[in-house]
Amino acid sequence: MFHRSLDAVIRSPTSADIDQAKKNVQYGIEILNQIEKELEQARVRLSDLEQQREAVQNDIDLNHSIASSLRNIPDEILSLIFEFYVESDTWASPWVLMSVCHQWRAAAIRTRRIWSRILLTHAVHDPQRPHERRWLGYEACHTIPLLQKALDRAADAPLHLSIDVGHRPEASVSGEEDTLSRQLLETLGTSGADRRIFELDAKFTSIEWINKIEFDKFEFSALEMAWLTTSLRNLNACIKKTSPCLRWLHLEKYPDDVLDWDLS
Repeated sequence: MFHRSLDAVIRSPTSADIDQAKKNVQYGIEILNQIEKELEQARVRLSDLEQQREAVQNDIDLNHSIASSLRNIPDEILSLIFEFYVESDTWASPWVLMSVCHQWRAAAIRTRRIWSRILLTHAVHDPQRPHERRWLGYEACHTIPLLQKALDRAADAPLHLSIDVGHRPEASVSGEEDTLSRQLLETLGTSGADRRIFELDAKFTSIEWINKIEFDKFEFSALEMAWLTTSLRNLNACIKKTSPCLRWLHLEKYPDDVLDWDLS
């Protein structure tokens, strides 16, 4: 319909040309409107088909899951797999296992050993982001509630405790952080978790604040492995007194410190 008016483009249009052009425009608008309606109907149909496809795919996935041999793995075997997964990589997180399915979540919660590595720190980690809850294989605890929940998840499993508070020169411990650090350690003592600590790494903690803490009420009766420095006076004295099971000690000696451990 438009080709008939092309010759009018290269010459001055007559009145008839103008009238025809106006009719062509009106007709074109009507056709375009009709095409838009058909496109909208097609979009709606396409959206319906995509939703149907998603529903069918979800149903297929669900039935695949039900029929999967993984569903038949006994929980005790799952626990062993989970332990191997978490211990094989420092960045492996039990929170990843928790997000797979209800069965894995329940099995992960019952597998206490995958929650037994706990880090006392001042660094703020976002509990809504699973990868930030962990640091080098440890559950990062910078508040009392986080520590209490971590201890609850570990239950009676032997604990691997790391204390990383203010050891960097630029990260001096403030008064508020000093109080929090004391409270975190006191929580270990009052909850009885100190008697479940199997492995202790305190070589990266700040000497200034930890030497202000009295460990009179602590008992490291299950401690077998420790990473310490000779400047951690009060902690060292408590460990020497209350750790009959200690069999492995990594002791970093500061230049001005006296080595008073009986390492025979």
